[in-house]
Amino acid sequence: MFEELKKISTAAFRGRSIPVAMLLILVALLSAGSGLHAGASFFAQQAPNVTTTTTIYTTTTSWTTSTIWSTVTEVVEGVMTTIEYTTSTSTVTISTTTPTGSARTYGDTVREAARNFGANYIYTNSFTTSIPMTVIAISYYSGIRQNVRVGIYSGSSGSPRGKLAETSLDSCDAGAWHSFTISYSLPVGTYWLAFTFSGSGSGNVYAKAGGTDKYMAHTYDGTLPATYIVTGTQAYTYSVYATGVG
Repeated sequence: MFEELKKISTAAFRGRSIPVAMLLILVALLSAGSGLHAGASFFAQQAPNVTTTTTIYTTTTSWTTSTIWSTVTEVVEGVMTTIEYTTSTSTVTISTTTPTGSARTYGDTVREAARNFGANYIYTNSFTTSIPMTVIAISYYSGIRQNVRVGIYSGSSGSPRGKLAETSLDSCDAGAWHSFTISYSLPVGTYWLAFTFSGSGSGNVYAKAGGTDKYMAHTYDGTLPATYIVTGTQAYTYSVYATGVG
C-alpha cells in the first residue's frame, strides 16, 4: 500500500492531476485489505438500534405458589384484607375471613354525650338495609367498665318484635368502642339494634337527643329475651352500630 501511495505522490509532484475523490476511494480500498484495521471498514461502524420492551403485568388470581414475596394489608371492597404477593409479576391471592362485598355501617358511629340510664332496661334503635347483607360486628361505646350484650330484633309495625341474633355477654372497657363479633344474614328490611348493660352512673350509655328508642323494662340478667315487649318510647339515638357486608 505504501508503495502505491508513493507512486501516487510522485505522480502528483510530476504535475499529474488526480481527483481528490478518487484518491479517497483508493485509500479506502487499500485500507480494507490491509491488516491495520483487522478487516474492519475504514469508516467507524455505528452500533445497531436497541429497542427496550416494557412488560406490564396484570393482577390475577389464577394460581398461587407457596413462596410469599411480600405481604400487604389494605382495604379491598371495604374490608381490611391481607394480600400475599406470591410472584414478582404481582400474582396475588386474597385471604379474608369475612364475606366479600362492600362494608356498610348501620346506626350511630359517633361517640355522643355521656348519659346515665337505668340498667334494668333494654334499649333499641332501628336501621334499614336496602340490600341483602351479613352483619359481621356490632359496636357499642361505653364510658365505664361494664358488661354489655347486644343483638338484632325483627321489626313489625314500627317496633322490635322477635330476636334474630345476639352476641355473647362481654366486658367493655371504660371510654372505648367495643366490637362484638357476630355473623347473621339479613334480607332487605328494617331491623332493631338492642342492648342491655350492667353498669350504673354517667357514661353507661352514650346518646344524642333525637331519633326513636323503643325501650323495654327487663330486670338485668345479661340476656335479651326472645320476644321484645315495648314498655315506652323516648327520643334518643345511641352510640351503637352494626357493620355489614353485602
